Amino acid sequence: MPSSKKIIISGTVQGVGFRPFVWRTAVKNNIKGFVSNTSAGVFIKAEGENKDLKSFVEDLRKQAPPASKISSFEISDLKYEGLKNFYIKKSKESKTISASVPADLAICKACAEDIKDSKNRRYEYPFTNCTDCGPRFTIVEKLPYDRPFTSMKKFKMCPSCFKEYKDPSNRRFHAQPNACPVCGPKVFLWEEGNITCENKEAIEKAADNIISGNILAIKGLGGFHLACDPFNFKAVKRLRDFKDRPFKPFALMTDDLNTVNKYLHISKKEEEIVFSSKAPIVTLKKKKNNYFNYVSPNLDSVGVMSAYTPLHLVLFKILREKKFLSPLIMTSGNHRDEPITKDNEEAVKLFSSLGPILLHNRPIHNRIDDSLVYVDEFSQERIIRRARGYVPDFISLPFSAKKDIFASGADIKNSFAFTRKKELFVSQYIGDLDDRNNSNFFCETYKKTKKLLKANPASAVSDSHPGYRSSSLASSLGFKPQFVQHHIAHFFSVMAEHSILNDCIGVSIDGTGYGTDGKIWGCEFFVYRNNKVYRKASLEEFCLPGGEICLWEPYRILVSLAYKFGLGENLNKIFKLKEKEVMEKMIENKINSPLTTSAGRLFDAFSCLILDKKYSTYEAQLPMEAESICPKISSAEPYNFEIVKDKNILRICPKEALAKAFKDKKNNTSQDIMSYKFHFGFASAVSEICLLLAKENKIENICFSGGCFQNRKFSYFLTNILKNKKLNLYFNSKLPSNDGCISAGQIYFKLLKATIA
Repeated sequence: MPSSKKIIISGTVQGVGFRPFVWRTAVKNNIKGFVSNTSAGVFIKAEGENKDLKSFVEDLRKQAPPASKISSFEISDLKYEGLKNFYIKKSKESKTISASVPADLAICKACAEDIKDSKNRRYEYPFTNCTDCGPRFTIVEKLPYDRPFTSMKKFKMCPSCFKEYKDPSNRRFHAQPNACPVCGPKVFLWEEGNITCENKEAIEKAADNIISGNILAIKGLGGFHLACDPFNFKAVKRLRDFKDRPFKPFALMTDDLNTVNKYLHISKKEEEIVFSSKAPIVTLKKKKNNYFNYVSPNLDSVGVMSAYTPLHLVLFKILREKKFLSPLIMTSGNHRDEPITKDNEEAVKLFSSLGPILLHNRPIHNRIDDSLVYVDEFSQERIIRRARGYVPDFISLPFSAKKDIFASGADIKNSFAFTRKKELFVSQYIGDLDDRNNSNFFCETYKKTKKLLKANPASAVSDSHPGYRSSSLASSLGFKPQFVQHHIAHFFSVMAEHSILNDCIGVSIDGTGYGTDGKIWGCEFFVYRNNKVYRKASLEEFCLPGGEICLWEPYRILVSLAYKFGLGENLNKIFKLKEKEVMEKMIENKINSPLTTSAGRLFDAFSCLILDKKYSTYEAQLPMEAESICPKISSAEPYNFEIVKDKNILRICPKEALAKAFKDKKNNTSQDIMSYKFHFGFASAVSEICLLLAKENKIENICFSGGCFQNRKFSYFLTNILKNKKLNLYFNSKLPSNDGCISAGQIYFKLLKATIA
């Protein structure tokens, strides 16, 4: 007996080929009716025999497009009308939004073949796309996701493209950015104050400039890149000078891993991620540490991404034809720590002094940087920077938020977040809010995201640091935010990712966070029980002489630790430090020497000692270099970090470990062995406290978060020690473990109505 159903599917179901999929599935199952996009998601009216409707619904659930993500699937009865066919109906807006914007998708294999085929009308066309690939988030202005609501609205489809767009059997059926050389966007080359050529000629000249050793600015998907030959020292040096990055690593882009296989190790999992639709930068291990040393100096790995847009792919095609066989440095188009540049006029002002600029006339509505990930020693993907390809995907919550909530995140590596019922949306990487341009980017993105989600937050959550810009920005937006302690937000971000509601232990290890006692925390152990958070353990406190300058002059921290533990004489034998006595006086007299429990600063100090280096030019430079030389296996006895009782809290004391490290330095112990002893020793101390707290509180769930967990050796040793102890170990995986996860944790803390004991 025939009947009629109304089906509303919410989540990431627009811009991922969902309506064509529904049409094909309906035809296959002999279903009549229609499908349309609305602001609430995908709306389907389906009529047919009950057995056919059952099969239709099962196929919709089980065979949805890979890039889709269903958050709700609602079915109800409708009056049977006896419709004669199935069709795609024109989209309409609704008052409420429960659809999600899709992330941008890397060029698919079929489109890549199109631009390589000289007989194809899209041969070497740099804006080729279909329902399986192309721009999404970067061009959408509002929902529903249809061409009039994107930055493609000014490009009217030619008859050939429109025919594809209307043909259900064509893979460009309802592909909103569909275009070709006749009707779509074009590329231009800007040189010496003028546009000198366009299209193929522009890309040809751009390639010639790279081969000649110049730097090329190129407009991509979410902003501009700066590109050059990674083996040309003068070009790389000039790029480093422009970006004020003397040592911080750059990323590479390639069209074919054969160009980097000679230099880098790549696992099957890493290769899958590099060439996935997300196409992030993936850090790959060097076969020798001196490979790509201009690109990633003193490190054992380098970030690599695929040529993920057709424009990049055409550029590489031309470079290969000209016998240029190397990958390219492809780094964000900006000055140091500023937002990625997205507009043509802005790029011309900023990059004209560097050389030619490859522009195009498709506007970027939402700027977004490249994502950065790595695959850990247990084959798990870990995110360092969450942006293109991952945003605006949502995290599913275990319950529905009654009212929308906004969280402003932290000041460093900022991202903010919104809730919408059972969905938690975390913004793209914003950056460090001390920079005015990043604060403006925060406000710009807040307004666009709020409009896109039709979010109407009734409350806000911010970091408890009294001087944080993120908190003042929340206030400037009209909120009176609730404040959540930084490291507790780290802990709760892991709980949010894994939908944890029960009692658990939280371990937050990072560089800096404002503690509830007004001190600088950074190595904290919590117990969450009955909606209360208890601080149970920490690193022993030490001073930071000079305050924040210790981040760039880590030898100051070493002086402080040596002074605290009566080991100062050892420094005289290693470093010629004229400032040593001055710093000791600062500590003694409590002059600009705040107390901290920061593990990040402890890593700085030990790395300074191990590597014989006094200064850093970017955050965590010395710890990253020390991690790079640390072996995974050694027979050396690790440094002992003693666990001591301090009133009602356990402390990790580095005194004995530091004394042994000084002794090793005196005995000329190799740097790699010292690095192993430190990393394994500290991991052992953290593990010991975890086991003590788990036993004492009878809790099996442990959540780990904080920037120090991006140290692969430390995380590997820690996991190896604990993995067979009948504990459930949880890490950030959908979000970065650095401060990019803070906003999610702030929201989850509020949703659980947790309090600090």
